[in-house]
Amino acid sequence: MLQYIALVIALAIGLGGCATAATSGTPVAITDVKQLAGHWTGWVFRPQVSGSTVTTIRPDGTFTASTNYSGTTDVYGTISVKDGKARYQTTLQQQGGVSVTPSGTVQLYESGGKRMLSGQSDDGLLKFNASFVE
Repeated sequence: MLQYIALVIALAIGLGGCATAATSGTPVAITDVKQLAGHWTGWVFRPQVSGSTVTTIRPDGTFTASTNYSGTTDVYGTISVKDGKARYQTTLQQQGGVSVTPSGTVQLYESGGKRMLSGQSDDGLLKFNASFVE
């Protein structure tokens, strides 16, 4: 929400506030990728590197994530939904000279009327949090 969702991915909210807000909200079952469609902003974290990210998720499940990491490029991928859970997949194998896992999980949360995403790569080295903007 996703790989860099975060998302993905994820994209202009305070590190501490966003990191705790997503995990302290109420988890929401994801039954359709359209629940995630829109623009998300937050933070993405990798060992020794973190940065803000802006992610756009389209109703068909495709996404684009941009981050302010030095030496990185936009990340493109897809999100699929199965059994109330979302997974992302990118074609990215390396970013800024660092090998990355191109897939992982995404969880949707609600808290105080706000929607948030939290996710991580399958190897656990990349994590992200994001808030819905529109």
